[in-house]
Amino acid sequence: MKHRILILLLAVISSVCFSQNEVSIESLTTRLKTAPFDSTRATLLYQLSREYWDRNLDSSLVVSSELLKFSISIGYKSGVGNAYSSMGVNYWY
Repeated sequence: MKHRILILLLAVISSVCFSQNEVSIESLTTRLKTAPFDSTRATLLYQLSREYWDRNLDSSLVVSSELLKFSISIGYKSGVGNAYSSMGVNYWY
């Protein structure tokens, strides 16, 4: 009986975690639509690429590439570093 309760509890917790990740991806995508073209946008792109790490590495790589191009265009060195870091994680997995 204890094992069944534990399995049920783990299933509920994992479904809640998945839901939170989807909400976060949606909210970051929405915030990106109105974000100014400065370091704020780069930070949102980095956060979005990280959210995709557990779900879709291809999408994470696309967002990381966009982050790299954008950060280079505005001269934001931290964004360039974050982009390469995120790309490294994508290629690692």
